[in-house]
Amino acid sequence: MKYNTVLVVEDNRSLLSMLSALIKHQTSLSVEVAQSMKETLQLIKENTQRFTVAVVDLNLPDAADGQAVKAVTDAGIPVIVMTGSYSDNLRKSVIKLGIIDYVIKDNISSYYYLVGLISRLHTNRSTKVLIVDDSSSQRALLFNFFKTQLFQIETADDAVEALGMIESDDSFRIVLSDYEMPKMNGFDFTRKLRQKYPSDKLIIIGLSAHSDGQISSHFLKSGASDFLPKPIVYEELFCRVNQNLGILDKIEEINSFHHELKAAHNKLLFERGIVEDTLLNIRKAEEFNDENIRYLMSPVEKTAGDIMLSAKRPDGVLHCMLGDFTGHGLPAALSGPTVADIFYSMTMKGIVGSIIIDELNLKLVEKLPSHLFLATCFIEYNQETSSINLWNAGLPTVLHFRNKKFLKDYPSQTISLGITNDILPSQSGVEIKVEPGDHLYLYTDGIIETENEKAEAYGVEGLKSCLHDLLGKDLPLNYLIEKLQEFQYHEIQADDITIIEIFI
Repeated sequence: MKYNTVLVVEDNRSLLSMLSALIKHQTSLSVEVAQSMKETLQLIKENTQRFTVAVVDLNLPDAADGQAVKAVTDAGIPVIVMTGSYSDNLRKSVIKLGIIDYVIKDNISSYYYLVGLISRLHTNRSTKVLIVDDSSSQRALLFNFFKTQLFQIETADDAVEALGMIESDDSFRIVLSDYEMPKMNGFDFTRKLRQKYPSDKLIIIGLSAHSDGQISSHFLKSGASDFLPKPIVYEELFCRVNQNLGILDKIEEINSFHHELKAAHNKLLFERGIVEDTLLNIRKAEEFNDENIRYLMSPVEKTAGDIMLSAKRPDGVLHCMLGDFTGHGLPAALSGPTVADIFYSMTMKGIVGSIIIDELNLKLVEKLPSHLFLATCFIEYNQETSSINLWNAGLPTVLHFRNKKFLKDYPSQTISLGITNDILPSQSGVEIKVEPGDHLYLYTDGIIETENEKAEAYGVEGLKSCLHDLLGKDLPLNYLIEKLQEFQYHEIQADDITIIEIFI
């Protein structure tokens, strides 16, 4: 394939092996090696267009003083020189050979720089540059500089011509613009470009022969990515160009990851929506018996971690259950259908509450992961005996009101369901004698843990006060939501809120 290989010419075998491995590991390019001038000439006799660049030692045993460098450049292969020492005269002499750059073989960071440069040069072959300058000599100089770095190059005499070129071809990644030009100066040109091409799409480098520092700042304020004074120094130009291209590459990489993450997120949302709708349809199919019951549910997400179940046994005894799975959303909601199936099927068979709650615990210990459990209250209300059997396993204290005033509370007597089967939740039940006009409130901790801007919790006392007002004024349960919103002010609801009122 064309331009898919790096030629490495180095007589030191260990250095040659290390450099070849680095290039293969950090780029997608192949590597061919030579340890002498003779081997180099044999390789470049073949198709030279396979080489995107060559890395050549300045001095070989059979080719001193850069002879191998000249042979490779004469073959039309771009060259990066490796040398063991540096001097200004050496720099001038190798630059005259038409090389891309030189690297001093003194530490590992030099080789990482070299591999990064190779990767950049390979990318440069598909990177378009536009040089805008009314001076033909400056255009020619910059053209040769960029040609050495393997870029695709176009030139324009003035900014108006350049705007037309960019309008018809928006694939340019770098624009170099002089300050003083006829028809339009570099500042106005930069501003016009930035109106359409943001800094993460196009690099603009301002140029000027003026030594006034305000020129550079004005270019940058107009939207330029960088600025260079004339006369242009070859090495400084490409350090700046490569630095800006590196930033652009990182931005494009981040944007690419962002698009991939967004696509994956949208897919998850779609699949989540299917699961949520399925769970909601299951819940809608449940035959919730609301006789003697009012309830309110305000989930954080579409599918709540709270679960409410109510049904009558064949003998007329009412079973009512409020559950709060660990957390909220799908992980919590997914276990809801299992609980509902056990609750309704056993209730319809006339099985008493104590057996149902023990069975629920056994099944949840078996099926739930260790971090997931179910805090629950289970009510068994017998109208004929005016009694309620209550099992509170991990939910906040149940509140009992009589004659619209608080009478008593019933705290949790055992741990939540699904943690261990070493205990029987049924053994922690209490019997409550009720009278007409009594109200019992079962609720999840999302209510009492609601916080205001001072991180103060609404608390059980806040709920008692709200329920006292609610009963005294005969208000709907939505009054609680209003009071919670008033309390938390601008804070966001953090947990599912559910309350069940059982009235006698």
